[in-house]
Amino acid sequence: MELSSIRRRAAGLLCYLMTRNGHLATRDQVLDALWPDVDPQAALNSLHQTLYFLRRDIEPGYDDDLSAQYTHFESDLVWLDRDLVTAESTAFQERAARALATPDDLDVGIEALALYHGRFAPEFEYEEWAAGWRDLLHGQYLHLAETLVARLIRDGRMADAAQIAMGVLQVDTSAEHLERELIWLYGTMGARSAAAEQYGHYAAVQRTEYGVEPPSLDDIISGV
Repeated sequence: MELSSIRRRAAGLLCYLMTRNGHLATRDQVLDALWPDVDPQAALNSLHQTLYFLRRDIEPGYDDDLSAQYTHFESDLVWLDRDLVTAESTAFQERAARALATPDDLDVGIEALALYHGRFAPEFEYEEWAAGWRDLLHGQYLHLAETLVARLIRDGRMADAAQIAMGVLQVDTSAEHLERELIWLYGTMGARSAAAEQYGHYAAVQRTEYGVEPPSLDDIISGV
């Protein structure tokens, strides 16, 4: 289910709970995060209404008596049923952690990377509650990708390493370290024109974004 198909406040509640350990938060934590400047009673009413809409956005034909309970609000706790509500961000985080803990199993890491499609909940880019989880996931993604590229290079799997680096740069064009690795990989594999094209982008970013003169293409390819 895409966030765009859900009412904004319901989507916000869903995403907020996704950022919490166990997909659970206290009532006050939810109210402070999503309704920080609203009168407490009005905020509580909004929470009840948002839960009502979220359940029906998940299941349009939702029935209080017959449908599965995707969300719960009991004893001042709000949570998602993790058996019924899943997210790629959570699946990625768990698989990435497992991949980093088992460095010899490259396939686990490659499968984990495939679950990441960009920064978490860009619809809520400016919400404080989303920032920590978003940065954690993205940092884990880059770390895993860099780790896999290094291991693949060590094993002589240059084409596989280049494929991962290219995939990361499609998600994050500012992944400077992996862009340099990709330029080097192209050069090592004899793809000089591809290396030169990638270097053009890398050099332009270094000059315009950071105001520095990048190392030459030959220096990168030679590993200087």
